[in-house]
Amino acid sequence: MKTISLILSILLPVLVSAANSTEGCFHRHLEEAMELNRNREPLYAALSGNQSKEISASLIGVEKSMRFFTQFIYNFDRQEKEYRNKGMQITCEAFIEMSTVAPFRSTFENGPPRDQDFLKIDGKQLKRDLRKTLKDPTLKQTYDLAVKHLEKLEHEPRLNCLARHMLESIARTAALRSKWIRESKQLGLPSPEDLIHKMAKSHLSFLPTLMDLDDLARPLQVQNIPILCQDVPVIPVPEFGL
Repeated sequence: MKTISLILSILLPVLVSAANSTEGCFHRHLEEAMELNRNREPLYAALSGNQSKEISASLIGVEKSMRFFTQFIYNFDRQEKEYRNKGMQITCEAFIEMSTVAPFRSTFENGPPRDQDFLKIDGKQLKRDLRKTLKDPTLKQTYDLAVKHLEKLEHEPRLNCLARHMLESIARTAALRSKWIRESKQLGLPSPEDLIHKMAKSHLSFLPTLMDLDDLARPLQVQNIPILCQDVPVIPVPEFGL
């Protein structure tokens, strides 16, 4: 036990230093998301009589897990460094700035959604289906499946907000793959295909938990509390291969 503790005491500062030394747009995206959700947590608690606390805590917990996962397993900002040094902005283009998130409102602008318009999504099955599409190296199948599910969510933007957010992000990453590969070739850099594939794949680990959070937030949303829906940026999804 003492040996393990000694190894950890030596390695953890090195790992943290290595991760922090290559902070980029993805790391900043997560940090800003956590800050926004911490700031809004008491506002939602006041509106909901503390019913929102579990949702806020769970969302921040997921964001912390994402930060750890992508620092020490898939460090996108570090992997992107050689491309960023040549002017490419892969993570900045993939992950939309939190500064674009809508200002806080205590109610939905257009009133509350109807409970019957909530779309129950099996997060585990969606994760399995998307994982199968990743076998296509072009990510076209991934894009098509994500867009297919997004179309089902178009009718009610005030529900299923985390599902929509994650599907938009996956679709955007897949759509921009060809652009990033062309740019890297023009700059004489290795293809970033491995980085892009890992970025797409990284979304899958958290899908079931985020789908559960959508379900947990539904009773508050139908009471006209716009939790989750106004706390994530709208992610533009380009046509595939542009």
